[in-house]
Amino acid sequence: ATGVYPPSRGPESAISAVVDLLDHEKSRPVIEAFPHALRKGPNRYNLIDSWGTPLRYLGPDSTDPKVLANAGRPVFVSAGPDRDFGDSEPARLGDNLRSDDPGPRGFRIHDLRDAMVDEESTTSEIKKDN
Repeated sequence: ATGVYPPSRGPESAISAVVDLLDHEKSRPVIEAFPHALRKGPNRYNLIDSWGTPLRYLGPDSTDPKVLANAGRPVFVSAGPDRDFGDSEPARLGDNLRSDDPGPRGFRIHDLRDAMVDEESTTSEIKKDN
């Protein structure tokens, strides 16, 4: 149904969420616009961060404080540059990134995607000129 966020489905929830999002015409272009370098696995359903770590998806049904703080909306989480989600050592949470994190300039996942698409376009243009 439209207007419903994908549910969490265990440790591989991010893959299931991507499959669900690709099934809807409004979210499909957002997922498809992610650079291929950030989409791995069969059919490129596994979103990874810039450091090669698969993203985690916390669905609207999650009791995780990150979802609760985001008014019940789902959150994608990156382990950050240390590639550690901080599950066993909370000090490792410091560099984690979230799709709802406003950051210093109002970061949103769409801004990241747009910046990466712009970067790929610039790189392609440079290669064509050489």
